[in-house]
This record gives sequence, structure tokens and C-alpha cells, in this order.
Amino acid sequence: MEATMKDLELKTPPHNQDSEEAVLGSLLIDGELIKIVRVEPADFYYPQNGTIFQAMLDLKEKGTAINEITVAQKLHEQGKLKECGGAAQLAHLVSICPTSLDCEYYADIVKRLAISRGLVMVSAQIAALGYEASEDVTASISKADDLLLKLRQNAGGTTIVTPKDRTQLLIDRYSGLHDNNGGIALSTGLTDIDNMIGGGFFPGELTILAAAASVGKTSLAQAISNYIATENNVLFFIGEMGCEDMSDRDVAGILHLKTDTIRRGGFGFETLCNILDKAIPRISELKVHYVASSTNFKFDTGHIYQEAYGMSLRQGLGLIVIDSLGLLADNKGNNRNEILGNATRNLKMMGRDLGVPILLLHHISRDLTKRNDKRPELYDLYESGHIEQNADNVIFMYRDDYYYRTPEAWQKAFPGQDYPQNIVEIILAKHRQGKTALTKVLWQDKSQSYVNLAKEPERLL
Repeated sequence: MEATMKDLELKTPPHNQDSEEAVLGSLLIDGELIKIVRVEPADFYYPQNGTIFQAMLDLKEKGTAINEITVAQKLHEQGKLKECGGAAQLAHLVSICPTSLDCEYYADIVKRLAISRGLVMVSAQIAALGYEASEDVTASISKADDLLLKLRQNAGGTTIVTPKDRTQLLIDRYSGLHDNNGGIALSTGLTDIDNMIGGGFFPGELTILAAAASVGKTSLAQAISNYIATENNVLFFIGEMGCEDMSDRDVAGILHLKTDTIRRGGFGFETLCNILDKAIPRISELKVHYVASSTNFKFDTGHIYQEAYGMSLRQGLGLIVIDSLGLLADNKGNNRNEILGNATRNLKMMGRDLGVPILLLHHISRDLTKRNDKRPELYDLYESGHIEQNADNVIFMYRDDYYYRTPEAWQKAFPGQDYPQNIVEIILAKHRQGKTALTKVLWQDKSQSYVNLAKEPERLL
């Protein structure tokens, strides 16, 4: 039976004191969490809790750390410390909250109950409109719609950007771009590739790097990661290899040795000294964080998001690299095509949510080996489905010497032409913000690195 108005008036509005105090206690333990909790002072049922949260927001605006001492000082300055229970209440909030890890969970409860209280208030206001029995029923309904719309907006239920919102958004965006002399894109370290994709990897964009097996996808992704990791944190998810395997490549490149020399062991004392004194110190300076598929980590978009979110919150994050799409353990969909489409959609939303570019490695279909021109096209993306649609950029790697393994085989197919050894074509087959293009880089075996070849990207028809 539905509750009557009289019954509703006698009920206590929905609230949860424990959750409110847990949110505040978590923030006193880890003030950085205030950047991601989705609550406002008005969402707290108890006024003193809302006052404490507002003091925390004031500290955040000034760039001041949030802890027991700073919050107590802020409340004291505002003349509100006593009404909030004094310093003893702040100590109590910390004591009842042994960890800050569940802060978002408690904040969601606070927000949900605040919305429920808002619904109760709106219901009463709409009921009052009904009791007025106005002759202009249309106007009354319009007022009721406005009340519900405002409630939806407060609940985060609408994503409409009004002209006013857009104006402020653009003012903030272009002011920020003006202040950032280097731009907001992350350079790949290869000028030719940067020029081709508009300056580098942009926050929130999903870039797919695809090629045939053993063409060099992982090595290029690692080279780009190492360059970016000199100044920014990179989170590199590896599905087929381990951290040791990736490190072997770095060590070999720094010492100009073949990777096999490092991997198989048995090298001399001088090489060991070079590894310890030259290679490892340089590697230790790189801000690359590896996550390998294991029994402790399920290689799917959900767990990838958890790791990336935590790192973004606590340390900051510049780039996410995933090697590779085909190894993801996601299973949402009726077939493999739908599963990979849903996975790329999840990654796209993750990049936007975190404001971080994502570089996703992928394989191409082997059917192209049957063609005369083996340069990959968009339809060669293995189990492509919605992958192309979800990606902002699709980049292919192509090497003639992958299909013509010796100079003799090349000369037989292309008499008189120089053998293109270690020359890698970088083909931008999709560019959401610009034109398709092609450029070339050179793979250097000794240093395990890529260098620029072209000065300007070639435009594709």
C-alpha cells in the first residue's frame, strides 16, 4: 500500500550518520580523495558534517593539504569549530575510519540518500501544486517538470551542456591551452609520428597500434612509453610477456647488445658491471609501471580500470598502454566481434573518465598475406567489428623486409630498388581529428630504438 502524505510527514528523512562520518574520516586520512568524491556540503544530513566538508573544499581551493590540523584551523578561522564538535570530533572521525579505501563507497551512499531526501521534498512541492488546484494546469505541470529536472541535475542524471555551460567550458579550455606552452598532447618522441597525429597523444583519446606478428608493435609501444616516462607516469599492461622480458629489451638497447645475449645468460663480468652500473640506473629513472597478466590480476577492462584509477588518483598518470586487445579476458557479448567491440568501448570511456590517452595494441588479419600489396587497411583489423568505430586513431606498422626477408628476395620482386632494411612505415589509417597520412621511421637493432626518417608526413589519398 502506498504511503499517504500524513505518513510521509511523520517519517524521518533518509540519512546515514555512519556513512557521512566515514566520508569525512577518509578525507582527513587522505585529503587527495576530495578530488573524486561526488558529494557536496548540502548532501550531508547533519549540518555540522556539511560544514566540515565545506571547510575541506575551501582548503582544496587554496591548494592546502587536508588533515586534522588544517581542517581544525580553517573551522577555527570561520568561527565554526565549536559548533562542529571541536578538535575532538575531528579526531573521532579519524578513529572510526581505519582506511580511506572505501571513501567513494560511503560517498555514494551519502549522495544517494541526499537524492532520496530531495525526492521527498520535490514530492511535497508537487503535491502542494496539486492542492492549489490552479486554473492554469499546464503551468503547474511545467513547474513540476522544473522541480524534477533540477533534481535530476543535482543527481547527475543529465549530461546536457547548455550554451552557458559550453561558453564557460571553452573559456577554461582555451585559457589552459594558452598557458601550456608545450600543448596538452604527449609527444611520442618521434617527430614524424607527432606531426602525423596532430602533435602527439591527446588526453582521453584511444589509439590503436596494429600490425602483423613480430613487426614490432611492442617494441614501438615500449620506445614511446620510455620517452614519455622520463616526465610522466606510464601504466603498461602486458598480456603475453613479463616485466623481466620487457626489461631485457631495455637493457640490451642501452648496452647496444642483442636481446638474446642478455636473456640466455652466461655473459662476462664486464657485461654484468655494465648492466648494474649503466643500464639499471637509467631504467630506474623511467616512470614506467608494468602490470602483467597473472593469477593475481585478471587481464580485463574492469581490472585495468581499477589499477589505472588508483594510480591516477595517487600518483598521476600520463599514458596507458595495453598489449594487447586480443588477450583481454572480457566476455560481454554474443560473439568475439561484440566482445572486442564492448572492450574497446570500455577503454574509450576509461580514457575520457581519467583524462589519459590510451595506446592499445592489436593484431591484423593474416588474409592480407594473400594480396600483392600487403600494407594493412582498416578492414584488416583482426575481428574488427566496432573496434575502428570506437578508436580515435588507428595506426598500422608495415615493413617490406618482413615479407622479403633477404636482399635477394627483394631484388627478385623489385629489381634495381634498394633493400628497405629496418625501414618501418607508420600508416595513420584513421584520424578522427584530421586526415590520414603515412610516414617512416628507422628501427635500429643495436640500440633497440626507432629514429625519424621523414620530415613531413605523406598524405594518403
